[in-house]
Amino acid sequence: MSSQPRRQGWILGLDLGIASVGWACLEHDGQGKPTGILAAGTHVFEAAVENGQAADQTPAAKRRAVRSQRRLLWRRRQRRRKTARLLQQAGLLPAGPMDTSEELGKLIKGLDADLAKRWSSRVPPSQRDRLVYHIRAAAAQGPVEPDELGRAIYHLAQRRGFKSNRRADRKADDKETGKVKEGINELRRLMHEAGARTLGAYFATVDPHERRIRNRYTHRAMYEEEFEAIWSAQQPHHAVLTPELHDALHDALFFQRPIRKQPGLVGMCSLVQGKRRAPKALRAYQRFRMLQGVNHLRIDEPGRSARPLTAEERKKVIEALEREGDLTFAKLRQKKLLALPKEVEFDLAQAQFDRGEDKKGDRKIIGHRTDAKLRKVLGDCFDALTEEEKDQLVHELRSIPTEEGLIRRATRHWHFTMEQAEQLADLQLEDGYAALSLTAINRLLPHLEQGLSYAEARKREFPESFKSEDALDALPPVDKAIDNLNNPSVRRAMRELRMVVNALIREHGKPGRIHIELAR
Repeated sequence: MSSQPRRQGWILGLDLGIASVGWACLEHDGQGKPTGILAAGTHVFEAAVENGQAADQTPAAKRRAVRSQRRLLWRRRQRRRKTARLLQQAGLLPAGPMDTSEELGKLIKGLDADLAKRWSSRVPPSQRDRLVYHIRAAAAQGPVEPDELGRAIYHLAQRRGFKSNRRADRKADDKETGKVKEGINELRRLMHEAGARTLGAYFATVDPHERRIRNRYTHRAMYEEEFEAIWSAQQPHHAVLTPELHDALHDALFFQRPIRKQPGLVGMCSLVQGKRRAPKALRAYQRFRMLQGVNHLRIDEPGRSARPLTAEERKKVIEALEREGDLTFAKLRQKKLLALPKEVEFDLAQAQFDRGEDKKGDRKIIGHRTDAKLRKVLGDCFDALTEEEKDQLVHELRSIPTEEGLIRRATRHWHFTMEQAEQLADLQLEDGYAALSLTAINRLLPHLEQGLSYAEARKREFPESFKSEDALDALPPVDKAIDNLNNPSVRRAMRELRMVVNALIREHGKPGRIHIELAR
């Protein structure tokens, strides 16, 4: 930046991206019309994400993934070692050291060699690689030797199947999760056709040269069912199988850490001090955002000035948004809604939150996504619930971490059908957090119900939020100006923007106006 005489009231133009800040300093005639360029340029920096992808591509996310994998492998070794110790203490595994993975592996290999000799007359040589599955199948049907029982149970610890965590699955690849569930359903079908009561019994019949055994999608419940079947079959024959040992082994085999809640990472509300932002899935926020879009919507007819919706039009649009969720502008024009010709345009320029496009690129107004999804699953059952019950149902959908727990709650407490319960367990409500707290939203909602814009509602309910703060000579540090800015791309871009703007202020003085490119 070359040295220039300082000018008061110049215009600063900014175009902010994830890896660059474009800037221009313009002179004007006092009426806002540009008359010349003081300086212009582009500041390029390394993006906080790779290839412009989502935040899961950040270097920190990659390190976190590697760290998670290390923990997973460590916990898997600990699970096997804990199971083996319990079995050895109960006399169900041979004596021997197992302080390290190598020692435990040596002990199990020695046991497998002994079992192969013992079962040589019952299992043909072509099926020796499936010996443990034959032992598991036998253990679920009748008495077996203590070390055979121990080997069968230890094998369950080695491979214990998939268990869904609904909160984690919401952030996972939907296609991959769907592929897992399809594989599990296919395996259940094959077990039923083969007449196999347990997973081990089915795999004992499978020829690995014709149909693979390893790398199949299995469900945790299959292993739990087999464990219970083995325990029931063996308990009359082994006095050591006490309820205490059952609970200890079940915990060692099947315990899974719940996903940790981290409410401290949720940002603070910009209107109510000390309150954290509300989840977007909450029904209050869904209605708040929907009404905001409806109240800001303008109909631009040729030859006329843009107008808001009439009371009748507003009612129709709200009902459609509650029933169907998002609506494209093309759907709004349809005869059953607003019956407007194609040349009529819609404008949402004043909306503050979540304007969007659908997959085809058509502009849309965002509706009540939560109610629309629940109504699609539950039908009239959802409409029969009170508002408090609907809110409680959404709370449970967000807070119950497992599919099994949610299905149990849906059938026993809410008395939904099994099909409805299973669809609820698969339902993914909107992720993320709003800019405001539930307290602020509930205070603003009555004003939006009356048809006021967000700005008007905020002026009435939070007039203090419009008070201008004391002017600063330069932009402050990002972490000081913006609390809880967790998006690495935004945080990096804001820091680079601050550096550029403060450098321009030092060079040319403070600008009179700033224009920012917000969207393309």
